[in-house]
Amino acid sequence: MAISYFRFNKNIMSSDTHHSKISGLGGEVFEHTEVKASHCYQCGKCSAGCPLSEEMDYPPSVIMRMLQTGDPVLEDKVLRSFSIWVCLTCEMCFARCPMSIDIPKMMDFLREKSVNEKSKFKSKRDNCFSQIIP
Repeated sequence: MAISYFRFNKNIMSSDTHHSKISGLGGEVFEHTEVKASHCYQCGKCSAGCPLSEEMDYPPSVIMRMLQTGDPVLEDKVLRSFSIWVCLTCEMCFARCPMSIDIPKMMDFLREKSVNEKSKFKSKRDNCFSQIIP
């Protein structure tokens, strides 16, 4: 009886209709890679398993959260981050993710988008060179 109630009651929201339109950079990631940042529930297993997360300015779980917000300022920070370039695409994060979110595929797209938009991370080394060489 309960099954038929949920099946036929149109007021019940399913997970398929809950996130019908993903906006911003997270939406672009989904359009090009079918990776849904919105499915991440921030367990942190990706960052805990990443062999280079300590070298990143934003670990994978933080990148995911930045994409979830849809905030253009945070999305710009993602595209300018060192993290997308440091990612080895070793798939450790993908293997550990309980939601099977393909973070390496997403990182590949973010690198491509960063190059296309000519976004560039600012390292301390870049600042030193810009002060020495006008």
